[in-house]
Amino acid sequence: MELDVRGSTIHGAERAFPMDFNWAPYGTPGTVSDAAGRNNAAVAVPLPMFRCPSDIAPPTRAINANNPGGTGAIAVTSYCAVLGPFDGERCQNIGGLMQPATRNIGVFVVNVQRKIGDLTDGTSNVFMVGEVSWRPVVNGDGSDRQFVLGSVITSGAVNCNNGSAGTNGAFLHLRATRKKLNGPIIGGDKHAAFHSYHSGGAQFLSGDGSVRFVSENIEHTNTNFDNTNLNGPYGLYQRLGGMNDGQVISGDF
Repeated sequence: MELDVRGSTIHGAERAFPMDFNWAPYGTPGTVSDAAGRNNAAVAVPLPMFRCPSDIAPPTRAINANNPGGTGAIAVTSYCAVLGPFDGERCQNIGGLMQPATRNIGVFVVNVQRKIGDLTDGTSNVFMVGEVSWRPVVNGDGSDRQFVLGSVITSGAVNCNNGSAGTNGAFLHLRATRKKLNGPIIGGDKHAAFHSYHSGGAQFLSGDGSVRFVSENIEHTNTNFDNTNLNGPYGLYQRLGGMNDGQVISGDF
């Protein structure tokens, strides 16, 4: 299966780069995943619909933070999917297959499909996508790695282990609502949080298709995960990240 990604204009005509879904989003010469790097040109095309005008991010970023030369660049986005109310494990290796961790009760998780019927908290009460913005990495924290085409390592596999700001991991397109919205760069785990350059909050897409501006002062308790609190109690911001925690959300937010 292929998809044409429309890129730069050449002699007045828009150039098309094919995206081949039989291969990883990008590849590194010499690896088993995609030795030819078939999708490298396509993933480097900036897509305006995935960018917020207020975001100061560059249009692309080097593919591998630990090897700035990499094999090229990958387009940057201003939006990440919501994997649930808890950060930490974005996925785990179960019998050799990368699967969501128990804590991942959000709509978008690794290697599992969700259906509308899974959103038992109500589609209007569940976040699906939230806003992120480019922030410089300072003292090991920050967020400058929000990629349009997913969270694979350079060899093309899903990586559940890398969870820091300077490595390839699922946080490149998956975030949680545990960390405070628009929290501080240092100590705020920006690479695991949602944030924007808007004054006072950020935009979120809910399961019913509505988009709303959420205040950075929304109730937030920063509850960490353990097996006894999977379904709460925790603050409103975290509750909106889970699709089936059973906690009541009353009124507008």
